[in-house]
Amino acid sequence: MESVVEGSTFFTLISLGNCLTPSFYIGYHIFLVTKYSGCPYKDETMEKAAKKILIVSVVWTVARLVKTIYYITNMLQYIYTHFLVYWHKWIYLY
Repeated sequence: MESVVEGSTFFTLISLGNCLTPSFYIGYHIFLVTKYSGCPYKDETMEKAAKKILIVSVVWTVARLVKTIYYITNMLQYIYTHFLVYWHKWIYLY
């Protein structure tokens, strides 16, 4: 049972990191957009580069959040199945 707890703690920390990283990025991006909302770009290539960076950043953020949801669901499924196995063994002993 200890390995299940250690594994779940590890995956909880990974999932927390996968959730916090995009959250910090989204917050920082909102801050920069609101701070520099009135400033024009120097030329058209800078504007295109900024749009590319934004698209890549959004894809990265969504991918990290999907990965977090995947880790959490797998962790919960693993804990649930192992808990049931131990619970059934305990019931049959008594």
